[in-house]
This record gives sequence, structure tokens and C-alpha cells, in this order.
Amino acid sequence: MLKLIQTDFLKAQKLIQRVSWPLRLSGFWPTDKSFISKLKYLFTMTYLITHVIMEYCNFISVFKNLDLMILNFITISVQTITIVRLAVLKYNKIVLSLIETMEAFDGSNCKNHEEKIIYIYHSSRAIFFFKISFWFCFASAINWYFTPLQNFLFALIQNETAILEIPYPIQTFFDISSMERIVFVYIYEVGVGWSGLCYASTFGVIIAMITSLCTRLALLSHRIMNLQSKNTTLYASLFHDLVVEHMDIIRTLNTFKAAYDLLFLYELLNITLLISLILYYTLMTFDDAEMVDFISSAVFTFAATLSMYGYCLAGQWLESESIKLGNTYWHCQWYDMPVSCKKNLIICMIFSQTPLHLTAGGFYNYSLMNFTSILKTAMAYVSMLRTVHQR
Repeated sequence: MLKLIQTDFLKAQKLIQRVSWPLRLSGFWPTDKSFISKLKYLFTMTYLITHVIMEYCNFISVFKNLDLMILNFITISVQTITIVRLAVLKYNKIVLSLIETMEAFDGSNCKNHEEKIIYIYHSSRAIFFFKISFWFCFASAINWYFTPLQNFLFALIQNETAILEIPYPIQTFFDISSMERIVFVYIYEVGVGWSGLCYASTFGVIIAMITSLCTRLALLSHRIMNLQSKNTTLYASLFHDLVVEHMDIIRTLNTFKAAYDLLFLYELLNITLLISLILYYTLMTFDDAEMVDFISSAVFTFAATLSMYGYCLAGQWLESESIKLGNTYWHCQWYDMPVSCKKNLIICMIFSQTPLHLTAGGFYNYSLMNFTSILKTAMAYVSMLRTVHQR
């Protein structure tokens, strides 16, 4: 049993390495300052920015066609969010300090097997959710990329007019009417699928940061509940360390908000609209009996919804652990504490009265309850679009 705990603990300590490997491979990891990493970053970012600029140009060219605008916006919004996330990760010094803080909290301060189990539990939740989001993003990218090719092959098999379309509409500024040039552009766009994996990896890093705070809150609750010492001086010293840890968790969360609040607000608005547009496109393909497009867009819809659900779930974890810590202050063995510790305990109780939240823009709390509100808003957009389309 102890050997199994130790094995799982060693795996949990590698959380950040397991969620960040696509970013490291692409040169986006901020702590990697090597020349090769900078070269890979320059190549990847140049490719992504060039491609998204051509997508925006194509979006402008189809401005009067609602269906084409929706299809363009779906791909543009995802890639824009990805580029913004990667830029924030690479250049924001606050994010760099958060990553260093998270890497420093590697579980080495766990004092017994009970604390290691707590560490394993929270890390395993982050890994599990990252794996789900990663594979759905991967499946979504693969489906979206190969759907035009599948439609082309099906048309050939059925002796119908076969037209090969590129998966991500762009303004090429040269004629691509010939099959050779279409195939060239089609192959060129294979790298866009990799940006989906980078998107999933940045999502995993954010979830890992929040999970790290949840783990620290859970360990703090455990230590406060089990705080015992007959030595008054030692008791005061131990309690002081716990109070300092609590304040440090709050400061770290405020630092996290300073780095990501505006980005979360942008993503909240963008992904809510994105979910509605993808769902609308999915319903359109279903009505037209285009099953290949329907499956591809359905997977895309689930991946986008899963991204927003992940933020809401992580926010719920953070809120639950902070509430649990507040309850721990009330149920700990306060009657055995020295008078000075009791005064500090009252201060901690006051601080824990307001639960910690993951916010977007500093005012919108991510939680499972608000996730339903996001879905309702997306459904309202879908209803509006279908009404406009029918007219």
C-alpha cells in the first residue's frame, strides 16, 4: 500500500511536465531559454499569425454571406484565442512567476502519507481532466481537417461532382482553382491542427495552476485540523506558519487573477458565442443530412463546451476547498490553543468568510451554477440565428 502511494506520488509530482509537453515541443514554455526553443517558437508563432491573418482577410471577403461568416468565425476565434494564450504564457512575467511557484510546490513538503494522498488526489483530477480535453481537442482537430477530404472521396465514389475544399478558409492571394494548388494549401494547413494541441496544453497548465492552489488549501485544512502540541511556544510557531501559508495562497490567487482576468473575460465572451455558432452549424449540417460534417462539428461543439466547463469546474474546486478551510477553522481544536493563537484564529475566520473564486474580468465567477447560465446564453444565440436563417 505504501509503495503504491509512493509510486502515485511520484507521478503526481510530474503534473506540470505531463500537461505542458506540446508547449515545450513548440518552444512556448517560458522557462526554456535555449536557442533551439527560441527557434521553434519563432517558426510556430510566425506560421500561426500568418495563417490567422489570411483567415481574417477571407472573413472580410465573405462579409455579406452569413453562413460563410459563421464558418470562418468558428476557426478564427479558436486560433485567435490560442495565439493570445501562447503570447500571455510566453511573455507575461506574472505567468512566469506563477509557473515557478507551481514548480516549487512539488509535494516535497508533504509530511506524511495522508498529505501525500491529498496531493495525489488533486493532481490526479487535473491530469484526468487534461487527458479528456486533450483527446477531444485532438479528435476535433483531426475531424475538422479531414472532413473536406472525406466529402471529396465520398463524392468521387458516388460519381458526383467532387470539389476538394480546404479545411480552414483563407485568402491565399493567388489562384487555387487547380487541384495541385488546392492539395498544396491543404497540406500547408496541417500545422493548424497542432495549434489545437497547444490550446489544450495551455488549458491544462491553467487547470494545473488552480489545482495547485486547491491542493495547498486542502493540505492547510488537514494540518489545522490535526494541529496538536503541548508546548505553547511550538504551538504558536506552527500556527503562525499555517497563517502565513493561508495568506500566501490568497496572494498567489490574486497574482493569478492579475495575469488571467482579462483573458478569461475575453474567452468567456468568445467561447460562449463560439459554442452557439458551432451548435448552429451542427444543426444546419444535420438538417441537410451531411453526416460527415455533422459528426465533425458535433465533436468540435463538445470540445468547446468542455473548455468552458473546465474553467467552471476548476472554479468550483477552488470555491469548495476555500469553504472547507473556513469550516476547518470553526471545527479545529481551538480550545487547546494559546490566547495569542486564538486571536489569530479569529482573523483567519474573518478572511475565510468570503470563499475564493476564479473570476473573469474580476466580476464573473466561474462555477458549475454559472456554467448552466453560459449554456442558456449560447442556446439563446442559437435560437436567434435559426430565426434569422429561416427568414
